[in-house]
Amino acid sequence: MINEPFLNRNHKDALFRFIFKNPKDLLSLYNALNGTDYMDVSDLTITTLEDIVYMSYKNDISFILGSEMSLFEHQSTFNPNMPLRGLFYFSSLYKKYVAENNIDIYSSKRAQIPIPRYIIFYNGRQEMPERYMMRLSDAFVKKSDNYNSNQVTASDTSINCNSVKFQPAMEITAHMININIGNNAELMKKCRLLHDYAAFIGLIRDYISQENDINTAVTLAINQAISHNILKEVLSVHTAEVRDM
Repeated sequence: MINEPFLNRNHKDALFRFIFKNPKDLLSLYNALNGTDYMDVSDLTITTLEDIVYMSYKNDISFILGSEMSLFEHQSTFNPNMPLRGLFYFSSLYKKYVAENNIDIYSSKRAQIPIPRYIIFYNGRQEMPERYMMRLSDAFVKKSDNYNSNQVTASDTSINCNSVKFQPAMEITAHMININIGNNAELMKKCRLLHDYAAFIGLIRDYISQENDINTAVTLAINQAISHNILKEVLSVHTAEVRDM
């Protein structure tokens, strides 16, 4: 693993959240990912968890749009445990959703809940493919290639339950997208803000490798970005906040 002693990954996570906190920009990122053309920000319901107290961490951005509940995470180091973290995130998100929508989970009527979508935006130094999928089941201690695909339902009275190999009780799928410059060009083209974020992080890395003083490096990166129209609107207005991050 390559260390980044100056550029704290938590600060980069904060910057990612800061840049995409605007619902309009978040909608643009969603459209770029999914090939959709949503325009009305009122269709977007932000569900970001500000704090999961017992785990002492936050999720980056989560929201509901249509029939989907999306969780967007930023990572500057590769973490194979993201599906496990996603399990905790989605559990809390669905618990909140059920409470806010007065859903009776003890009712005989099947509850309707949004489809979970889990996207991780990666811009670490470790070489990774453009797209990489991780599953919670990869972490299961006991694995078997003989899982029976048959599912027992209320109408399957003819099935002998003793002969069924039961499936694992859950699965979480995390889709990691490499946003380092040079990767996923089509996505970057569709979402300029995502491209600019990745380019700005690249500038900071370059200047940090040249300068001994972190403040000087960040200031130079900000000035360079503004002069080249990279995150210009964000950096021009929020220079102090970005420098603090």
